[in-house]
Amino acid sequence: MKSFDSPRRKTPRVISLPVRIVRVMTCKIARRGCTLVEVIIAVIVFTTGALALAAGSAVVAREMHASRVRAEAGRLIASRLEIVQSTCPLARSGSETQGSVRSEWTVVPLDSNSVRLAGNVSYVLPRGPRAETYSTIVACR
Repeated sequence: MKSFDSPRRKTPRVISLPVRIVRVMTCKIARRGCTLVEVIIAVIVFTTGALALAAGSAVVAREMHASRVRAEAGRLIASRLEIVQSTCPLARSGSETQGSVRSEWTVVPLDSNSVRLAGNVSYVLPRGPRAETYSTIVACR
């Protein structure tokens, strides 16, 4: 049976260096700092990241504005649909502007129980004007 505490265990070797060499090595380590090249590279990396973050923020802000305008257009369409549904036999064609959204609609009676509502919603986004059309048959209550 082998013993784990054998007397032949290897001990680490200690190398003794002259005092002058040890002093030079410690001074180089103690004085080590950032070189000018390292600082310039760090500034370039940081600046690139900051510019990317700013560009991403601008895209997010533009898309949030576009989503708000589209939501406003959707609410305008839903509102018009409810108005036509509640005043079905008396509903008339027309147009309306609310904020930056313009809506035009036509009401065509199909029979005594239903009408066709068709319309166009237009609005301006930073990338240019947009227009969306819709058409539905509304049952009179």
